[in-house]
Amino acid sequence: MSNRHQDGFDLKGLAAVLHELHGLPIGVQYAALAVVVIIVIASLIAGCWMVSHFHV
Repeated sequence: MSNRHQDGFDLKGLAAVLHELHGLPIGVQYAALAVVVIIVIASLIAGCWMVSHFHV
């Protein structure tokens, strides 16, 4: 296992998931998209919080 940058892997995984979602009802697609957005926002907030509370 190579220790490559994770973004490429995550984007490929996300693209595969979105491709799979294409066959599902539109409501399911929107629900999945909402979950992804919530996770991204939550991780950004957590990152900002950690940076502001733990100055390196």
